[in-house]
Amino acid sequence: MQLILSRRLAVAQAADHLLGLMTVLGVLLPTLQIAWRRYVVGAGLGAIGAVLVALIIVFSHGKYLGPGYPPHGGGDDGFSHESNGRIMARKAMRGDIVEALRGEQSVFYDTPGMRYARFLEKIVVGDTNLGYGALIALLPWFVYLLMRQLGSLWPAIAGTAFFLLCPTGSLSFVQYIQNAKLGYAEAAGFALLILGTHLVIQSQPLWGGRRSHGSAFVGGACLACALFLRPNLVLAALVLGTASVLASWRARDLTGAAAVIAGLGIALWMPVHNYVYGGEFVLMTQAGATISLPLSPLTYLQALGEIVTGRWEGEFVTLTVNQVIQWLGAMPRFPVAFLAALSIPFLLLRWLTLAVTLSVAVRPRHGAAPQRALAWAALAALAPMLFAFAPGQFRYAMIGWDLCAIVTLLSLAGIGRPRAAEPALT
Repeated sequence: MQLILSRRLAVAQAADHLLGLMTVLGVLLPTLQIAWRRYVVGAGLGAIGAVLVALIIVFSHGKYLGPGYPPHGGGDDGFSHESNGRIMARKAMRGDIVEALRGEQSVFYDTPGMRYARFLEKIVVGDTNLGYGALIALLPWFVYLLMRQLGSLWPAIAGTAFFLLCPTGSLSFVQYIQNAKLGYAEAAGFALLILGTHLVIQSQPLWGGRRSHGSAFVGGACLACALFLRPNLVLAALVLGTASVLASWRARDLTGAAAVIAGLGIALWMPVHNYVYGGEFVLMTQAGATISLPLSPLTYLQALGEIVTGRWEGEFVTLTVNQVIQWLGAMPRFPVAFLAALSIPFLLLRWLTLAVTLSVAVRPRHGAAPQRALAWAALAALAPMLFAFAPGQFRYAMIGWDLCAIVTLLSLAGIGRPRAAEPALT
């Protein structure tokens, strides 16, 4: 059912919204000192992101990120996240906060964080997908902030433009919209990981930033929330957090190191939740410790043993080779069918970004300290794919591939040159 306003009521509604906006601006502008250049860049990129999200909505066939509230497709993980988040919001609005925070599972089994994101969304904007849609629209700005923090203006603009225009493959805004329409957590996880990385770099003087304990804490918190949304990002978040803490330690800034650690400590909600509500000590999720990890480091050692003894077709060699092939060959979602013809070039480019990232990570003088930290984080984001189930699912590895693409763009642009003598990781 849809309420269609008369022309007079529609004009009155628009005037009401305009007066409300003018009132907010009238209160805020006299009390704030706005950096207009940065504001215009952020608002412009956010507007472009919102327009692209809206355009995708038109062709989304009932799954979209807007004021409407269509159901997610049957079988999509988003259906579960949406349902749990809405039930949690209903319980919270009845006053049962403790039960709402249980998240419909006494011990987390599947991806834990997205239900809380949906819970907050329903509390703030009601039964819509506007909260997630707004976060997706900010993604281009976050990418710009990170690349601008690591280098000069025009390469950062070029990298952000690539992110906005690339239709598929690595570092593609369209891919995140495609996944967000299904309610998946990859877009939210990527947004918080990129924003957290920018903030911890910005707050670290040895990395070309300015000391800010508030930014360090918020950055650590964003990294913690990113791994809460996507537990496979745990190694990447820990690499970035550890690199920042070590840099603060070398600079004798113990308060800055404590701020990052405190922010990362938000991730402890997962084991605390599992113990308080379920009486079990599970670090993140039960699934993450069982079905999601059919292979282990021991499997690779056993495969190496088979290779050394000449059993090239042994059981463990077969398992590990199939795992790596499926991961390296996984294909993204194609927004339109004819782009499938470009799958091989995009695949080769993806492998190239991995090679460049490996080079930046292992060669101490190849890039600046924060760029090397980002390279190690990209490799850490991809590492779980050596062990996780369904390695052929591109979305599980897409954030790691996109970090590799960012490192590669920074290297090609020559904007990762050392800014300080101190390395991030040694």
